[in-house]
Amino acid sequence: DVAKMISAASFRVVKTATIDTIYEAWGEILVAILPAVRWRDDELERVLALVDAHASRSSEVSRKLSARVLGSLSVCLDANMIETRILPRTLELSTDRDVEVRGMTTESLAFVGAALRLDLVQRLIWPEMQRLLNDYDPRIHAAALRSLAQIILAQHQRGAATDAAAPLFCELLPPVFEAHCHFARKTGAEDQRTVNDDAYLLLEIFAEVFGVFLVCSLLPPGQLTPHTVPAYRAAAAQTPSSSFATVADSAPVADDDDANSTNKADAAHAGAVVDDGDV
Repeated sequence: DVAKMISAASFRVVKTATIDTIYEAWGEILVAILPAVRWRDDELERVLALVDAHASRSSEVSRKLSARVLGSLSVCLDANMIETRILPRTLELSTDRDVEVRGMTTESLAFVGAALRLDLVQRLIWPEMQRLLNDYDPRIHAAALRSLAQIILAQHQRGAATDAAAPLFCELLPPVFEAHCHFARKTGAEDQRTVNDDAYLLLEIFAEVFGVFLVCSLLPPGQLTPHTVPAYRAAAAQTPSSSFATVADSAPVADDDDANSTNKADAAHAGAVVDDGDV
């Protein structure tokens, strides 16, 4: 198997590399090839042993690679293996002291959460995503928004939203959506010359995920929150080519003169291994 041979060679290189550029280049190759590999159980255990070794190193680059590999493995393993082998390791790395390691782990959580059952997402991944959304670093907040959008879209497309007992869509997501709509409306109405880079980053990322959040939030029919449409207009002015713009015209908007007036005012203000050797 060519893919397995390439991944084994990549593991050997990153195991001994002392130059960051070489380490990162071969890490890219490893992460790209892993989804095409089908591992035997004994091989997978050796792969995970190497992942654990990288995760325990003092080097941030090494721990970041470990986080990326976990995300790649989530693409090629079955849900049971992801639950028992990948999820615990990913959750542990998500609390890393280094912001880049946390950021990479947050991105990997998107693949993990997309592959798992809805009940596991609600019970194990949602609390961690909430914590990451409240991370002190706005880059983690932004990465968490993207990953959350990937997770809920995958679950929604799988039909989980039709489950009457699905709090992810009807209880957990709507308050997050509402809070970010409020943020986008407020930030978009400010003089964009005074908006700091952190706020602008969050506004831009929320623009990307707005459509997914809107479609997947099981709000009562026809009852968008007061902030939803103004938030859309403000964020669309910032990032007109964002993916959420495609759902704008189909969003149900109450026919209310006061609401329309508010929306227009807000829009006017917007600027915006494989073992200790190899397999």
